[in-house]
Amino acid sequence: MTDQEMRSVLKRLYVKALRTDATPDDLPDTSLVSFLHIDSISSLEVLILVEQEFGIEFDDADLDVRLIDSLDVLIENIRKRAPVGADATP
Repeated sequence: MTDQEMRSVLKRLYVKALRTDATPDDLPDTSLVSFLHIDSISSLEVLILVEQEFGIEFDDADLDVRLIDSLDVLIENIRKRAPVGADATP
């Protein structure tokens, strides 16, 4: 899966988790926390969907607002956790 494909999937997950009126196309790639007014509970909802979608698990120590504020940072972290040889494809 390309980074652009992952961005599309992630934006869809943000919209679903946050139950926002915004469309995936409305979302920026950075500053998502302020753009979507994400609080700590909402951030966990996003990360749970990401874990389910990509078959990964984030360590408690990695749970930080910076993880979900930028799609590039989130994609990098997903790729690091994907099983060896996997394409980070759900």
